Amino acid sequence: MRRAAGAGVCIGLSLMLAGLAFADEAAFHAAALGADPCIPLPPVDDAFGPYASLDVLGLQRDNESVQRPLVNDAVAGDPVLASGDLAAAMGVGSRLFVGSRSPDCWGCEAGYCGVYGMTAVSQLSGNGNLAIAGPLSQRVLPFSDADSARTTWVSSLNSAEFNAFHSRVAGTSFIDLLGGFRYVSLEEQATMAFTFGKTGPTRPLTSDYTTQTSNNLFGGQIGARARRSWDFWALEGWAKAGAFGNLEGQSQGPIVDPGGVSTVVRSARSSSATEMAFVGDLNATLVYRITPVWGARIGYNLLWIDGVALAPDQWDFSTNANAGTTLAGGGGVFLHGASVGLEARW
Repeated sequence: MRRAAGAGVCIGLSLMLAGLAFADEAAFHAAALGADPCIPLPPVDDAFGPYASLDVLGLQRDNESVQRPLVNDAVAGDPVLASGDLAAAMGVGSRLFVGSRSPDCWGCEAGYCGVYGMTAVSQLSGNGNLAIAGPLSQRVLPFSDADSARTTWVSSLNSAEFNAFHSRVAGTSFIDLLGGFRYVSLEEQATMAFTFGKTGPTRPLTSDYTTQTSNNLFGGQIGARARRSWDFWALEGWAKAGAFGNLEGQSQGPIVDPGGVSTVVRSARSSSATEMAFVGDLNATLVYRITPVWGARIGYNLLWIDGVALAPDQWDFSTNANAGTTLAGGGGVFLHGASVGLEARW
């Protein structure tokens, strides 16, 4: 998945740079005719001035998490749930950009993007044969002879960016070379809950294991954006990529054995670290001009984030004294899906 996403970012940047070459060639011919290459060749009615766009996003998530068993069949000894089985439902979000391009071909913009509701749920039913996949199963009664096991993984993503750009305009087309600052936040929580004694004469006993992760990415990005207009239509797209520093942390709730007198098997733990991260962002959007100002948008989006701590990777099923104190980073998130929205250009 990393190779495919990286190839996608490279292809997108290559296409943008190819567009820049065409724009520069057109600008060169315009200059040869005595025209200023920064002044648009008519007709261009949306190249300069302020603009804003708001899109609703529906993105499917793929993960680069540590592949390992999570729940075993204690009788057969085979895994019945692995980390790769946790597939998140489609997340819904929003994206807003506000900016302006001046007649001297310089401009700036601010943007926000948020994706919420990325939730993966797995529900297993057994007959006293479900066990957590590790030595920890021998320390907590419901972790070894459970009748049911429920796993949930919830994530939210927020991003804010500010970019400055320089434009090349030719006829009904323009391309922007941009650079700026971006902040990305990825917050996650993962919980495994095991219940023992549903089919026995005693009351059911439940124990859970919860981890939380926080990722705060700060860094710079570069990229390109192109737009081509004709009649009532416009086609635009962008490719952006950047290197980031990630301030990441993980915390784990206490693990309690409810059998007999409740015993804290493992106290709450936490740790933090830093690592380098990467963010790649691709978009292609078709616009229909409803009025000279307003337009309807529909597009497709790819977002790749690499170098983050994912909540399920923090589960530590060992019984060592330092279990749960090490942060597991190096995870990745790949989001792709459609967007619909509105734009205004004055």
